[in-house]
Amino acid sequence: MSLNDKMEKALYGKVKRKANRAGNINLRSKLNSVLAKKPEVMVKITGFSKGSGGVKSSLDYITRNGKVELEDSNGNKYSGKESVKEFFNEWNDFDREKRNKNQRDAMKMVLSMPAGTDPEALKKAARDFVKKEFSTNHEYAFALHTDDKHPHVHVIVKTLGFDQKRLNPRKADIQNWREEFAEKLNEHGIDAEATPRAIRGKVKKSEAQILRHIEQEEAKRKPRVSTVKESQKKAVIGELSAEKSGIDAKPKAWDKPIRNQQKEVKKAWNELADELDKQSSPDDSNLAKRIRVFVDAMPKVETRSEQMKNDVKKNIKHEHER
Repeated sequence: MSLNDKMEKALYGKVKRKANRAGNINLRSKLNSVLAKKPEVMVKITGFSKGSGGVKSSLDYITRNGKVELEDSNGNKYSGKESVKEFFNEWNDFDREKRNKNQRDAMKMVLSMPAGTDPEALKKAARDFVKKEFSTNHEYAFALHTDDKHPHVHVIVKTLGFDQKRLNPRKADIQNWREEFAEKLNEHGIDAEATPRAIRGKVKKSEAQILRHIEQEEAKRKPRVSTVKESQKKAVIGELSAEKSGIDAKPKAWDKPIRNQQKEVKKAWNELADELDKQSSPDDSNLAKRIRVFVDAMPKVETRSEQMKNDVKKNIKHEHER
């Protein structure tokens, strides 16, 4: 395996990308960006809207009922409740005859960067990104939110394309979108990277503040209660009670694959460091040292279940100390 092959394996792992995309990327430059821990972009599909009512509600939300400017795929801008309503009336073709009631009519996305990112530069990058990715086949609209410390852009894309085929994104599409968005951010002077979480040694998804903000929706509404999270919490409390009685909890089916994943990630990075050490360049030797520091600093594997257990234990300890 060549040095470039080992770089690509360390940087991307098993993530699939568009054909020839890796050839268009300066792997050494990307490697330095990852080791420097540049801010990572977030491209998140937050759901799908169904029917005219669902799409209208989504537009009302991302414009804060007309208080936030909306921009469409033609570059037209809409401010105010009546203006947004007029846009929707022109855009609305969702309740057709013979429509499947469970049909996804619009995809909802969020494009976000860490706190401190220039909101206007972020908006320009988002505009360029959605234009490149969707304008040839899909209508869309977007709005910038700055009411959270993480500036972010909400995007709504019609799933039905001009070619009458529906948008049906896969995991590989999300990674490609992240990389494209990072490129647009860089073009507008914002340092950004889009590396898969796994290759950075992270095995569980973080619950970023921006996602909690989206989950709560408008401040006037009560936060949604996740039934999945509640059931997970009950299961964790049950396991802790059993452990207190001397009964060891059974390993989860997904624990071993998660640990193996990080093991493989570290192996790929260390193999790349070994290969760099074989080169005659002092720069390569220095890069190898940085890689080993990067690997040593990877977070300890902690599954969601283990994290919840530790949180419960901390809460119990806190209650006892009060």
